[in-house]
Amino acid sequence: GNMFSFMTYVGTLYVYSIGPYVSYHTLAITAVVVPIYLLTMMFSIPESPYYFLIRNDREGAKKSLRWLRAEMDNHNLELEVDKIEEVVLQQMKNTGSIAAIFTTR
Repeated sequence: GNMFSFMTYVGTLYVYSIGPYVSYHTLAITAVVVPIYLLTMMFSIPESPYYFLIRNDREGAKKSLRWLRAEMDNHNLELEVDKIEEVVLQQMKNTGSIAAIFTTR
């Protein structure tokens, strides 16, 4: 919701502020540079530690958390992975059914 609106406003502001001073072709080329850059940068961001722990990949979770918390020592990293793992295990125990979505209590 909000991010989509924000990007729409930024794009509109960009076109109105740069558009009158450059050709249509140049405007189109420059307007496509930012989305392509963001798309390529998106692939360098790792999955969340939560995702890895759901998939039973503890090493992947530690690697992801180490990337997210660059200044964290190994002891605190292990503690945080343990906390996330507890949450994942708790959520996996509390499974529901499709019927539970449509019923009220």
